[in-house]
Amino acid sequence: MGSIKRRGDKVVVRLDAAERTVVASLLGAVRALLAADDDGAADADPLAALVGMSDGPVETPQDPILLRLLPDAYGDTEQSAEFRRLTDADLRARKTEAIDRVLDDVATADRIQLDLDEGVGMWLQAVNDVRLVLGTRLDITEDWPDARDDLAADDPHAALYDFYGWFSALQDRLVVAAMDD
Repeated sequence: MGSIKRRGDKVVVRLDAAERTVVASLLGAVRALLAADDDGAADADPLAALVGMSDGPVETPQDPILLRLLPDAYGDTEQSAEFRRLTDADLRARKTEAIDRVLDDVATADRIQLDLDEGVGMWLQAVNDVRLVLGTRLDITEDWPDARDDLAADDPHAALYDFYGWFSALQDRLVVAAMDD
């Protein structure tokens, strides 16, 4: 993995071309998952859209991966539905904004300087979302390294486990660099 170091009030991330390609590819896939269904967008209440809420019900995602990215907030179905109506559009927008920030960063340079508040925070959100997608897809448990070791080298899940491990390490190194004084 490239280097991640704290330099004053910045975190400097260096990724090689292959790492930037992996980051861009997986973030692009997560971004596509988060894309809201735009049917009826022209009929949307402009005030509701302005404050990031839906003017009608928002269905709970049936896809377990999307449900992991956009979880129910309550055990009660009615409360969860109302919370989802009020927050789904804004949550998708914030997650997409973080992904777009990282995609822009990795498209422009192999040495990326992130400010400690917004920049690192957006990277951490986007990286964590990739981990959530991969972890849900693989049904990750705490003994996931053993599960990875038990796979044949040509098993298609092996690469996903490797990406999960790589993104976990990236997240850890970003947190350590941000906390380092």
